Amino acid sequence: MDLTRRQLGRLAAVGTGALLLPGLLPSSVAAADSFPAGAWGDQGDGTYANPIVPADLSDWDCIRVGSDYYGITSTFGYSPGMAVLHSKDLVNWRPIGGSVDDVTRIGPELNWDRMNRYGRGVWAGAIRFHAGRYWVYFNTPDEGFFMTSAPSPTGPWEPLHSMWRTSGWNDVCPFSDDDGQGYLVTTHYSDNYKIHLYKLSADGKSLVGPAPVIHQSSRSEASKLYKIDGVYYHLFSEVKPEGRVLMMNRGSSLYGPFETRQLLHVNTSVDREPNQGGLVQTPGGDWYFVTHHGHGGWEGRVLSLLPVTWVDGWPIIGTVGSDGIGTMAWTGQLPAAGTPGLPVDALPAVVTSDSFTDTRLKPQWEWYYQPRANYWSLTERPGYLRLKAFAPLAGDNLMKVGNTLTQRVLRTAGGATVTVRLELAGLADGQHAGLCHYAATYAGLGVRRSGTTTTIEHNAGNTLTSGAAITQNAVWLRTTWDVNGVSRFSYSLDGSTFTQVGGTYQLTWGGYRGDRIGLYTYNPGGTGYIDVDSVQYTIAPARTYTCVSVRSGKVAEVSGGSGADGAAVIQRTDNGATNQQWAFQSTADGYHTITCVRSGKVLDVAGSSTADGARVVQATLDGRASQQWQLRPLSGGVFQVVNRNSGKVLDVSSGSTTDGAALIQYADRGSTNQQWTFRRVTG
Repeated sequence: MDLTRRQLGRLAAVGTGALLLPGLLPSSVAAADSFPAGAWGDQGDGTYANPIVPADLSDWDCIRVGSDYYGITSTFGYSPGMAVLHSKDLVNWRPIGGSVDDVTRIGPELNWDRMNRYGRGVWAGAIRFHAGRYWVYFNTPDEGFFMTSAPSPTGPWEPLHSMWRTSGWNDVCPFSDDDGQGYLVTTHYSDNYKIHLYKLSADGKSLVGPAPVIHQSSRSEASKLYKIDGVYYHLFSEVKPEGRVLMMNRGSSLYGPFETRQLLHVNTSVDREPNQGGLVQTPGGDWYFVTHHGHGGWEGRVLSLLPVTWVDGWPIIGTVGSDGIGTMAWTGQLPAAGTPGLPVDALPAVVTSDSFTDTRLKPQWEWYYQPRANYWSLTERPGYLRLKAFAPLAGDNLMKVGNTLTQRVLRTAGGATVTVRLELAGLADGQHAGLCHYAATYAGLGVRRSGTTTTIEHNAGNTLTSGAAITQNAVWLRTTWDVNGVSRFSYSLDGSTFTQVGGTYQLTWGGYRGDRIGLYTYNPGGTGYIDVDSVQYTIAPARTYTCVSVRSGKVAEVSGGSGADGAAVIQRTDNGATNQQWAFQSTADGYHTITCVRSGKVLDVAGSSTADGARVVQATLDGRASQQWQLRPLSGGVFQVVNRNSGKVLDVSSGSTTDGAALIQYADRGSTNQQWTFRRVTG
C-alpha cells in the first residue's frame, strides 16, 4: 500500500432534492500559502479554522440524518473498529462508538496474540442511512469486504459480516437507487485501479455479479455514488502532476457514459491534498465537503471543512478559481449557528481526560489491536483502570505489547501535555508499565519492578535506560510535545515537580497512521497489574474564560489561589490571575465540567449537596453529577449555570457586589446575581 494510493477523495451520499446555488463564497473564506501552524476548529465567534480537528481522522466519510451529522474514520488495527462520530454543526465532532466491537471477526492477525496488521486492517469505508438503519461498509487489503448495520449510530451494531474473502480491493461505497436496488462501488487496486460496480442482494449482505468496470484512470479510487435530481454522480480521486485530486463523473446511468470534471486543485506542500471525505447538504440547503488531508504529518491525516458551490451542475469544492476549479479554503462561517456567548471546549472531543469513574471506557479510547479479555477492568477497583500484565510478543518492543490503550495526539499552536497518575501496589517482579508514543518509531517512560525495587525506566526504540529508584506506590508520568511534534518525557513523585528523563523524541508518521499515546504494561513472567488513577490531557494555548456575574461585574475565583480540594469559590474584581480563569469541556449530553486553570480542579457543590445555600468549591474531578453544569442560555449571551445534581443555579450569596462574596447554589429566582457571561481570555 503506497502513500499516494491512500490519498483518496471521498464523497458521501446525500439525499435527493433541489440544488442550492449559493454563488460567491463568504469573504471570510480565504486561501493560505502554508499549512497552518496549530490553528484549528471552532473559534467561538461563529467562524472556524481548518483543520477543524487537528488529529488523525483518516479515510473520512459522513452523512446527515435530520439535523444530525454522522461520520466514520478508518481504524486499521485498533479496536473497536471503524469509529463513529457525531456532530450538530460539521465542525465539532464527538466519538460515539465503533461499528466493529471485535476486530478478530476480520481475521486472527488483528488479535492481541498476533498483532500483525499495523497500517492494514480496517481501511476506508462508507456510512449510509437506508430503510431506517445505519449501514457501514468497508474492506481490508488482505481479508476482503465487510459490512454491518444498526438501528442507531450508537449501536448495537450487528456482528460483522464478511461479504467476500479476497485481497487487493479498497474503498467501497454502497448506493441505493430509487427502485430499491442496491449497489456497491469499489476499486480493484491490484488490477490497475479499475473501479467496478456490483449489485447488492436485497438484504445488502451479498455481492451480485457480474461487476463491470465503470471507470479507470491514473490510480483511480475513493469512489462515491449518489443521485441528485435524477442525475448520477460518481466521485473519485486520481493522480495528476499536481497530486491526488478529486474528480467527478456524471451521467444518466450508473454505468455511464459520463461527463468528467476536476473539482479541486491541490498544492501538496501547502494543503497536504484534501481529498477524502463526505459531501453533505445542511438543513438550510448549503453544501460542504468534510475531508481528511491525504498527506499525513506526525499528527496524522487531519480533518477540514470546505464549502461547496454548485456551478453548472458540478459541486466545486473550496474557493472557486478563475478556471472553475476549487482550491483549499482555510476559514469560514460555521454551517450551524451556535449559541452566542457559549464557551468553546478546551479540548476537541476526539480526545479526553479521564478519571475512569464509569464502568465503560469512553469512546475516545481505542485498544491497540483486539484486547485480551479479562486482562483489564474498570470494576475490580472502581474509579481506576486496572491493566494486567502478560508477556509481550517481542522483548521490550512497545509495538508488540498487548492491551495497550491509546488516544490520538493533537497538533495545536502551543503543543499538548498528557499526564498519567499510576498506582503501583500491584507491580510484580519483571513487570514494566508506563506511558508511550508510537507510529513509525516508539518511545516510552514508565516504571520497572526488579525483585522488590521499582525504578523509573525510559524505552527509546527498545533501548532501556534505568533511572531513579522510587519507594512510594504512586507516580505521575508526563509527555509534552510542541507544534512540531518534539516531545519530552518526565515524571513526578508529587504531581507538581517533574523531572525530565531522556532527550527529546520526534513524534512520527508510520503505517498511514499518526502518532498515538498509549498506556501499557507487560511482564515476561505474566504477573502483576497497575491501576491508572487519572489521565489529564491539556493543550496550549488553553481556551479559557472568566465567569462574570451580571449583577456585580466580578469574576468567579478560587479563594487565595488555593490548589486544595474544598477551597471556596468566591467573586472578585478581575485581576488576570489564573485562579480566575476557567476551561469548559462539554459532556455528550449537554453538561460541562468547569476547570480552574491554576489548580486543575473542577467547580463542584460541597458534599454534593442539593440544598439552597450550599457552598460552591473546587474539587478533583471524579465524575460526580455535582461536578457537571448546564449552561442555560437566556438572551444576549447571558447564561444560568445549573448544577446537574441539584438542579440549582450558581449564585452570588445574598446578591452581594463585594469582593470575597461566596458563590453558592440556590433555586432559580431569575435574579441577576444568578446570571453569568463568559469572557474569552486565551486560546
